[in-house]
Amino acid sequence: MRRKLENDSMNFVEVQEETLLKILKNNATTEYGVKYKFREIDDKMKYIALHPLTRYAHYEPYVGRQRSQLNGYSDVLIQFRKQPLNVFIVKFSFWNTLSISNKCFKGTDHFI
Repeated sequence: MRRKLENDSMNFVEVQEETLLKILKNNATTEYGVKYKFREIDDKMKYIALHPLTRYAHYEPYVGRQRSQLNGYSDVLIQFRKQPLNVFIVKFSFWNTLSISNKCFKGTDHFI
């Protein structure tokens, strides 16, 4: 475990890009993923080209619909999961590095 953490720390740019691509692949069939062509994204530059720079207000209608449709298992923003979902906020810095911060959102009786 320690060795993996140390290796990932040394290669953090690659690890973060892999994480981003995994998230996009897992959510490519959602309404949001289809709209922003997640299936076509295979590197961070294509992500930057196909996805707009956003703030929370951009996601708010999707989050609201996802929360209200949890019992119907609707995949609006993310694939439905029965366990807590960690939402990763992706940012690119001036120096072209990728940073991902982790937020957990709790719904009424489900995590989203």
